[in-house]
Amino acid sequence: MRKKVILILFLLVVLILIMFLGQIIFNFKMNNLYENENFSVAKKTASTFIDGDLVTRDKTSWIDSALNKNEINNPHETISEAEFLVLLFKIYNQAPSIVDTSKHWAESYYKGASNLHYTTWDRDQRDEPITIVHSSELITAIQGEKLKGNQAIDYVFRNGILDKNFKNHPKLTITREQAVDLVKNVFESGFYLFQPIDNDEKNVLVSLGDSISLGWNLGTIDSASNKGFPNLIQQYDKKYEVYNLAYKGMKTEELIKKLNKPMYQNKINRANNITLQIGSANLLRGALSYLTEVKNNNNILPTSQQKTKIEQEAEQVKTDIYEIIKSIRKLTDAPIYLYGLYNPIPSNVLGSKYSDSIIKDINLSIKGISLKNNNIYYIDCFKYFKGKEQLYVIEGDIHPTYKGQKLLAELYLNKVKELNKNIK
Repeated sequence: MRKKVILILFLLVVLILIMFLGQIIFNFKMNNLYENENFSVAKKTASTFIDGDLVTRDKTSWIDSALNKNEINNPHETISEAEFLVLLFKIYNQAPSIVDTSKHWAESYYKGASNLHYTTWDRDQRDEPITIVHSSELITAIQGEKLKGNQAIDYVFRNGILDKNFKNHPKLTITREQAVDLVKNVFESGFYLFQPIDNDEKNVLVSLGDSISLGWNLGTIDSASNKGFPNLIQQYDKKYEVYNLAYKGMKTEELIKKLNKPMYQNKINRANNITLQIGSANLLRGALSYLTEVKNNNNILPTSQQKTKIEQEAEQVKTDIYEIIKSIRKLTDAPIYLYGLYNPIPSNVLGSKYSDSIIKDINLSIKGISLKNNNIYYIDCFKYFKGKEQLYVIEGDIHPTYKGQKLLAELYLNKVKELNKNIK
């Protein structure tokens, strides 16, 4: 009998330790997941795929070195169109297509570009030095813009990607070092995913938000994927052309600034529908101090000072969403679908009830905006995620699982269907 008691006690201790360690890991990840991505971090996580062909691997070795080690071999050597295309693919962690590379060492990358309807040079020109104007054309292409010549240069210049010296000399070739700097500017401009160019008349959906909209951690760890709910909407309904303009760690005040950039305004001007999912990064910023302490003791509630920071961020979110809506309305009258926030913290965590109250208050404000304005619709995520965090939130994470992303996509499609039915 005594042995059974000891065994039971031992198992209970092990169970408690597992739960405690799991909670520490959960909170530690929450403490870091919404930090802004920067180019130096991106370079460390870029090029996660390895070129299978030996010739291709040899040709791209300097690119891998530049991205992973911050070392550029022969930095003043000119860069070809093929190398520039590979550089773009690798920094965006966009794997090339699988094709026969006997015709050209970068054929797999060109096939990937062709699938996205990007315009590149003929095969016999691919290894020639790329010019400023053509690199600008490729940069606008990955952002879903089919611009040529001076239009492409003007676009990248107005968005702060190209400096005036380059703008005034469009036919100059660029070096490896200059190309890496140029791609750095592109990456930091706010796009995480290649945007396809679609010539068909489609229902343009522009998605604004943070890493939740990017399907974060559903592919390569700590990176965007094509499984975010905006991209799933397009997969479910081929009539849509989606521009996913979300950005990791995007806070409300940062989105307000980005809405002044031509690259955002151009997309919003063309939008037939807009999804807006924002505010989670703000709340996490306010809760960092509390979450740091929770790592050591998960059975505590935030102090009054910590609550003040969290509640200040919540008020900032409510204020800024009004400003975001005003900025969008200056550009388009298209329907805006406002996603409410969900609580990723499991219901059995002590601080869950407090965070529920904060999120419900923000959601009430978001819903109020939809009720007071025409053509703005509220999508309630909270009620679907609550109590089902294990199903809809990645374990030890704050981002949705694939099922969670599917749910977010379905909520949008159901809302559109409901509205269309009411119109009829």
